[in-house]
Amino acid sequence: MKKLLSLCFCLFLLSPVLSAEEDKKYYQFGKPIINEISDHELQQKSLNLGSDYYKQPLQYKGIVGAIGTINSIVNIGKTLWTIVKENKPVVNMQTDHVSAIPGNVKNVYALNNWSTPKTRTYQIVYQNGFGSNVLEFVYRIVFSHSGNLDEKGHYIANAAIYPVHLKVAWGYSFNAETFVPPAVNLSSKENPVAGLEMHLGWKLETPIQHTQRTVSAFLDGTGNIEVYQ
Repeated sequence: MKKLLSLCFCLFLLSPVLSAEEDKKYYQFGKPIINEISDHELQQKSLNLGSDYYKQPLQYKGIVGAIGTINSIVNIGKTLWTIVKENKPVVNMQTDHVSAIPGNVKNVYALNNWSTPKTRTYQIVYQNGFGSNVLEFVYRIVFSHSGNLDEKGHYIANAAIYPVHLKVAWGYSFNAETFVPPAVNLSSKENPVAGLEMHLGWKLETPIQHTQRTVSAFLDGTGNIEVYQ
């Protein structure tokens, strides 16, 4: 009987230690796994943001930018917007985008020969100490290119980064936003080629760990896109 009581007492003393170790493994996470995924792979997922955010075309809503010369390239639209706030997607497809167009026009409709939207889709996964996925975040980069004015230049319209899938484990906090610096001219004054850098920054937090990370994409008016992790 004494041996049994001693064993129970030892187990009682050990249980808080084991629980703390399990909590640590649950709340600690490793480095992100970031991969580009195809539309086929995306279609295999159960998209919890619904079809409204899947390949939805962007529309210009008449936001007016600065007025300059044809030799200048200006951003019109938003240059900073939230896409995830406290584990919930924040999506406004009608306003959360930016264009890089000539400084002497007011909107993208003044330009011609726009391409159909070009997209790239990426998945970010974090795993905890148990090897479980504690964050699954799929985001899409989309933009139209090759718009010109009087058959000159290659510009960018409706560039955006937006979420298409999000799963966050209990006890984890995830926030993300997009930031866009001023556009640049990658070519000559006579025949400009717009270049636009887009940054996706996020924070992932638990009671014992915090991380901040940024990935970037560089788009140009001819349709090229480079992604930097």
